[in-house]
Amino acid sequence: MTLAKTLSLAGIAVLAAFASAACTSTLTGDEFAAEAPLVVSGAPLKSVSYVADYTQEGALPFTCEVKLRSDGMIRRNYTWNEAEQPLTVSIVVNGPRTAKIDASGAVSELKDSTADMAKFFARLILAPETVVASADRSVMNGSDGHARYVYWLDVSGAPGVSSCSVTADPSSRLWTSFRAATSDDSFEVFSTFPEYQTVGDVMFPSRIVSTTGGAPVRCTLREVEINPELPDALFELPDQQD
Repeated sequence: MTLAKTLSLAGIAVLAAFASAACTSTLTGDEFAAEAPLVVSGAPLKSVSYVADYTQEGALPFTCEVKLRSDGMIRRNYTWNEAEQPLTVSIVVNGPRTAKIDASGAVSELKDSTADMAKFFARLILAPETVVASADRSVMNGSDGHARYVYWLDVSGAPGVSSCSVTADPSSRLWTSFRAATSDDSFEVFSTFPEYQTVGDVMFPSRIVSTTGGAPVRCTLREVEINPELPDALFELPDQQD
């Protein structure tokens, strides 16, 4: 897996295969957001902060500090194998631009963020009603015999993403899997959420397993904060600073 794909994969999630489709119904974007949120909370999610530890067979383990805001602002600070081979890099998504920033603060890459899958996923989990126009929902039985809701999402309003589907537990409403592909089919991600943790009154994933066709990337989440204050300065790109 290339470094670019590994970076895009970080913080993203999920899909499992199911059979035995039953009745199908159509939901609006707002109805989908209410029925199948990734987290359960009494208040709207405006921001999330967490630390994620990643492992993948044949690759250096790395840690990522993630800051997400519902307006699509993202900062991901990566550290690889700090003890033996220090390597740090930050990925910042600010509006229409994504920058890769090295340890010295210099921009090593600046590109359009339209098709940034992490940006799409952040908006989907924090403000799903803004990116999901409608959803077709079916009840399906998994290989374990348990029923799941399966949603095929209309995300035509999200530039750069052609398809997205979600499975959720009917009783908890928590996602069990997620799948999305870019419009040019150059990137497709499948993720599963095997475990959740309670943070205040919010259920948030504690483990995520994702693949893009190669070896699975396993992620453990810790130090989760719900709705922390994340100032604009966190997401400034170096060429925006005075």
